[in-house]
Formats: sequence, structure tokens, C-alpha cells
Amino acid sequence: MENFITASQIKQEYEKGRRNFDEIKSTNQDFHGFVLKGSSFRKADLSWSHFDTADLSDCDFTEANLIWTGMRRVIVRNTKFVKANISYADMSNSIFENTDFSNANLTATLLFNVNMGGANIQGANMTWAATSILQLDEEGLKFVLEKLQQAGREIPPELLSHLKFTVRQIHEKSKQLSEMKLAYITPGMARKEGAAYGPNIATLERDIATLYEQFEGLYTRAVKYGSGVKGKGSTSPQYTRQR
Repeated sequence: MENFITASQIKQEYEKGRRNFDEIKSTNQDFHGFVLKGSSFRKADLSWSHFDTADLSDCDFTEANLIWTGMRRVIVRNTKFVKANISYADMSNSIFENTDFSNANLTATLLFNVNMGGANIQGANMTWAATSILQLDEEGLKFVLEKLQQAGREIPPELLSHLKFTVRQIHEKSKQLSEMKLAYITPGMARKEGAAYGPNIATLERDIATLYEQFEGLYTRAVKYGSGVKGKGSTSPQYTRQR
């Protein structure tokens, strides 16, 4: 595999016209907002890197190592992830139109609010993958966090507790919302009761949206936290509890 190359170096090379980055090693890097359309990263090691809001359309990540990557709000159209290892990644709020995930490893990957129109997931390993945080119960979260710690990430107990608490709050409020919506459409409800339900439903929906954002930030902190993963570009961010 080629020597280590940083995200900034890849950006510079891309701007010069380079599109072939096959088999490169670029771990623990920040590709936030990069435009890398049409690039090839076949068999590249991009583990623990972050691509949030990047444009990765028409790229080829066949057999790439994308374990523990952040790909939130990315634009990915006509891209190949064939046999790629994307386990434990956060790919929430992203567009994956006509994307090929065939035989990819998507174990415990977060796929909240994604557009996968025309995506091919034939043969993909979707064990513990969650398309909604309601599918990520405390047992599933425990599984993911244990994997983080096995990878050498020493996560503060307070951060772990806050993550679990946030997941529990989302489950509880989502249950309340479902019950309230069901009651709201029940025939025979008094007009006065119905008028009171509307604002309460809206409040719960806002609360859940806020909790989703908190979870997203906390999860990213957990993945980035610690110095257990060696190599250039590793970070040790401080944990500050969200209020």
C-alpha cells in the first residue's frame, strides 16, 4: 500500500487533476466538505476518517476500508462500495442514489434518514445496521461502544452514560408520540381534547429532533475520542457534556 497521504494532500492532488488514489492510506483524516467526484479509492485505507458533507459521486471505493468513518450529509450518486468494509460508520442524512453496496460490510452502520433510491445492497452484511434510532436499542448501542473500546478508544464514562440516556429518551418520547398520534385520530375525541393534542404532538416532534442532533454529536465524539488508534492525523478531543 502507498505511503500515508493526508486529506489536504489528496485535495491538492485532486485539484491538479489526479483521480486515482487506489490503495492509498489516509486514516483519521478530515475530508469535510471535499469535492472528490470521479475519484477511485479501490482498496484504500480510509478508516476513522470523516467525509461529512463531501461530494463523493461517481467514485469507486471497491474493497476500501471505511470502518468507523463519518459520512453524514454526503452526496453519493453512482458510486461503488462493492465489498467495502463500512462497518460502524455513520452515514446518516445522506444521499446514496444508484450506489452499489453489493457484498459490502455494513455491520452496525447508522443509516438514519438516508435516500437510497436505486441502491444495490445485494449480499451486503446489514447486521445491527439501523435506519432509525428506534432500531438502535441500548443492547445495540452497547455492542457498538464495546467495539470502540476494543479498538483502543478510552471513552469517558460520562460520555457513555449520556449516549445511553439520549437513546433511552428518544425511545420514550417516540413511544409517547405514537400513542398521542393514535389517540388524536381516535373517532369520537372531543374537539377541545383534539385542539390540545396538536401543539403537544408538535412539541414532542421538536424534542425528538433535538435529541437526534444530540445523539449525532455525542456519537461523533465517542468515535473520535482517545488516542488508541495510532497514525498520523489521530486526535484526542476533549469531552464536554451538552446541556
